[in-house]
Amino acid sequence: MPESSCATGFLGDPNKDPVIELRALRIDGTDVPLKDGDDLAIIFPPQGGRVAFVGVRATNVDGCAIQLTGALRDPISQQVRLEGRTLNLNRTDDGWGTTGTGVSTDIANSDAISQYSNIPLCPNQWASQDVFDKTFELEVVVVDKRNKKADVKINVVPRCAEPGTKETACRCLCKNGYSGEPCGEDAGVK
Repeated sequence: MPESSCATGFLGDPNKDPVIELRALRIDGTDVPLKDGDDLAIIFPPQGGRVAFVGVRATNVDGCAIQLTGALRDPISQQVRLEGRTLNLNRTDDGWGTTGTGVSTDIANSDAISQYSNIPLCPNQWASQDVFDKTFELEVVVVDKRNKKADVKINVVPRCAEPGTKETACRCLCKNGYSGEPCGEDAGVK
């Protein structure tokens, strides 16, 4: 078996329960803490549609080959949109590990955003309400290769984060009952 190229190693104390703090990308590429009741940026990704980029800061886990899953639930219909991926956390000076690099990320760079769960939110053919300016439940789960697991659930308010015609396109794609109508040249749906 090939040797892992992950240098992160174990973060924190292997005898303690894992701890995670939620993070998210803003439209300017900054990685910010995400707390209960916060806004969650809806962003146009390279693959099209609209997503939320959600990550973590974690300790007491193996930082290599972490399974990160992010899910957004409509509190009315209970419908869920989720996305998961395997990634290596980046060790920080305080001994924790984090998704992303800790510096501003170019959202158009698929390598940079691959460190985050890219939760697909729009086109909205799933929620019983607009997927913007309404409260949704966000759940993030982390499982390391030793099967140590941590999860956090909070309420967030998704917001169309891009200015101008991209915001207009976001509101069109993310509205309740979207049925495939054109949303403008910046919609990002082909």
